[in-house]
Amino acid sequence: MPAKAFSLLARQPTSVTDIAKAAREIIVVSAVSSDGTDSVISRYGDTVWNLWPFFKQSNVGEAKKQIRWASVPTQFVDATKSVVYRYWMEGLPGQSRPRAVTVTRLVHNLVPFLRWLANAGVSKLSNVRPLHVSSYAADLRASAKSREHLSHVFYALELLHKLGDADDALTFTPWQGSSAKHEAGLTGSSGAPTAKTPLMPDEVLSQLFSFAEAITLAPVQRRRSITLIVRNACFFLLGIVTGMRQEELVGVRVGSYRSQVKDGVTYHWVQTVENKITGGEVVEYLMPEIGVKVLRVMETWSAPLRKRLWTEVSSLSSAPKGETEAARAERLQRLARVTADTDRLFLSAGRGSVSALTANGVRSAMQSLAKAAGVDWHLAPHQLRRKFVAECAHHELGDLVYLKKHLKHRALPMTELYAMNELQDESLFNELLDAHLEAKADLITHLLDPQTVLAGGAAPDVERARSQFTTLRSRRELAEDTAEIVRIRGTGHAWCLSEFEGCGGKGLWERTQCAPCTDGLIDQRHIPVWQGIYWQQRELESVKPFLGPGAARRIDRDRKRSADTLRKLGVPLNDEEPANV
Repeated sequence: MPAKAFSLLARQPTSVTDIAKAAREIIVVSAVSSDGTDSVISRYGDTVWNLWPFFKQSNVGEAKKQIRWASVPTQFVDATKSVVYRYWMEGLPGQSRPRAVTVTRLVHNLVPFLRWLANAGVSKLSNVRPLHVSSYAADLRASAKSREHLSHVFYALELLHKLGDADDALTFTPWQGSSAKHEAGLTGSSGAPTAKTPLMPDEVLSQLFSFAEAITLAPVQRRRSITLIVRNACFFLLGIVTGMRQEELVGVRVGSYRSQVKDGVTYHWVQTVENKITGGEVVEYLMPEIGVKVLRVMETWSAPLRKRLWTEVSSLSSAPKGETEAARAERLQRLARVTADTDRLFLSAGRGSVSALTANGVRSAMQSLAKAAGVDWHLAPHQLRRKFVAECAHHELGDLVYLKKHLKHRALPMTELYAMNELQDESLFNELLDAHLEAKADLITHLLDPQTVLAGGAAPDVERARSQFTTLRSRRELAEDTAEIVRIRGTGHAWCLSEFEGCGGKGLWERTQCAPCTDGLIDQRHIPVWQGIYWQQRELESVKPFLGPGAARRIDRDRKRSADTLRKLGVPLNDEEPANV
């Protein structure tokens, strides 16, 4: 497999400043070494810079690894090339060199600005004035772009100034006394990241999961007749039960899962490579047993495609007679891609060749799955991770037993999973924590709202606290400040505010204990549960004489507690049982 030609690349200049145009044109931008021979992939003067040797990501298509200078208005090509090359070779002072994906995205973020300048009649970067930048920034802010996207674009404009060639560069700091993040709205009190991924509704998840599970666990003969749906269903299931990003799912290889028994509990792990945070480190994700079944199905499903890849590796490994430099570069690019994909599971066989699913391929696969399942929802890959995180955050607040079972916790603190497996993906836990704190802040804001009707022994204290926070802003600020320090645990029928042992968990099994408890808080979402408790006691009235005095007192007590709770929540009691109980 070809490798980066480090010795050749190390001899290239780190900047083109003061280098004549003819000498610039032959500077090597990317190259590989194979069988002791260096092969140039791209030179400075090329109209396309191909950076494929420097990409580690498994799901990036070949076109995404290129910089096509034809997309830049002609008058800005030379100046922009100078900035991008210097950034690629040096990075910024005090920072490490950027990854290839960062460099290609830089150009992607600059092109709209450069086209905007061309339409405005600007002929050189040195002719750009602060009014141009501020007008362009205003146009972007008025668009529907996220603040994170604005930050990346504004940062790209900064680089035009910081790394520009003296012959033609942006002559001023775009954000004098400010920063790209601040101009994008990512600092200060309104600087929380904007949500970009819609949260999949529960009913959509249920329908998709049931459909995908039925496909995946179907007999082998049936799976063979619906091949692409099998792959798509497996991708969905593995993503939704692990929280892996799409790139990490595509990076899963044959035999990358293992099981471990500890203290009588079986844990299942799947291994992949994480690039977004760690830059290519091996990580492992915890998964339920269905994940193992999915991976076994995919090993069987992908076997014919992997066999084709090995055949192609064999044919590409030898150079044909009379091979030109350009043909050699093209062959080595394909050889590198094919070799990397030979043991991947999530493959595509489009246009006669086999390769790992690309980001566009994954998006198409998820939309096809939703259509096949009859779901009216625009299913996108990152929704799987977001739904996983949201479900964990929700269940940590609302269903402790579910979360403990799903994440295989012996105790709920997530730090125990770190101690158990040092390869566990830390970024997923950070997202879980963020989602948990956001959900807790939403809950506290809701409980402090004067319109929220409360019951439970803690209700009087919360209602007294409301008088100190009369505006939504003040309530939200309190909620965000206290979300990290206030303990709130959901039992499904109440919120438990106990800072210590409390009842020791008795309220989970004897639910009416939470009604008078000074650590218990009950709101409208718990109404159906308390209606069910109330009507259970009403049904027991007929058999109470046969149960003995202790059971009779318990029935009377629970009926009174549930009735009092429902009255406090504004639910009228009558002799007709509600339809939803």
